[in-house]
Amino acid sequence: MLSKSKSAAPQLRGNDKAAAKALERSVDEATHPPPSEPLLLACAAAFARSQPAVAEAGIRHLRKKLQAADKSYDVALLSCGVAGRVVAASPAAQRAVGSGDGGKKFMSVMLKHACDGRPSQLQKGSRQLIETWQRTYASNAALPYFATAAVELAAFKHQRGEAPAAPAPDALQFAGGAQLQRRG
Repeated sequence: MLSKSKSAAPQLRGNDKAAAKALERSVDEATHPPPSEPLLLACAAAFARSQPAVAEAGIRHLRKKLQAADKSYDVALLSCGVAGRVVAASPAAQRAVGSGDGGKKFMSVMLKHACDGRPSQLQKGSRQLIETWQRTYASNAALPYFATAAVELAAFKHQRGEAPAAPAPDALQFAGGAQLQRRG
């Protein structure tokens, strides 16, 4: 069912392709202003039902919406909220965000928003998600980008003299523990 295209993204066929299109529509609806709790819950439920390859396609679509903050800030802000709900609801989305090439790209976009020099709701939301994901998932070695992004965010905040978030002890241990505690 999967074959690799030039972009290293899985090329879906048949039922998976149709499911990915439906998931992308669900993401589009959930990220279209004004915010709608029922659409957000429906999107999270759609991710929870999705196969891993379909969830990867949905996360890729969500990343593209996050990247479009310059064109549509409201859509990017809603996408940040959708990301939080989707990752909490779906183990396949957790893997898609926390590991692999797609996860690296997704967390890079989240870090870009979290480290934006201009304070904004998107910056605050991105920071909160990264810190929440670190506390929740960083101790899982199969999901390395949750810990990596949190460490990079902590380093950015340290450089700017901002107060660090209180990380969970098990996440500190996974991310290099004693070294991080001495630096703080």
